[in-house]
Amino acid sequence: MAIKKLLTFASVISAVVLAIYFWHAEPRRLSPNPLESAAPQKMQVVSVVPVTAPSQAATLGDSARLQFPDPETLKHEAGDDLHATPPSLIRFAQEISSRIESAKQSPDAAKALFDRFENECVGAQVAIPAQTLCLNGAEELAQKYPEELKDRYERLQASAPERVKQLQGALEKL
Repeated sequence: MAIKKLLTFASVISAVVLAIYFWHAEPRRLSPNPLESAAPQKMQVVSVVPVTAPSQAATLGDSARLQFPDPETLKHEAGDDLHATPPSLIRFAQEISSRIESAKQSPDAAKALFDRFENECVGAQVAIPAQTLCLNGAEELAQKYPEELKDRYERLQASAPERVKQLQGALEKL
């Protein structure tokens, strides 16, 4: 069971790296001023609460807001090495994974985390890879508690941005 979770996590991270690569490789406007591209880049630091153990995730509870990686930070980190997963996305994936495992303990906890995915993540001004992780987490909770969450998941998946759906489809093929 642990190996299956590890392989699933590795598949998700690999697909997210691929998505970041294609997201980062979008055509860019050429600057007519060569000095403009030489200007120092403004980088925003995002504080992400790393969660490493289920007991720590339980103390965060459902009252703690999800700490999404900043899209600009992801682009900057992906620009450093397109073949590596950005550290801020890894921390976010760890946080989401821990919260999902804690939420699987009861239908009420699953509903509360699902609410977070609906209201704070999918379709919001959040980086596409982070939205995909949230949507996958929502799917996992819906599979665990289908009576409570299946219909909500189907509506959430239908309302997700097209790029999130494409990335999720790619993950399902892995």
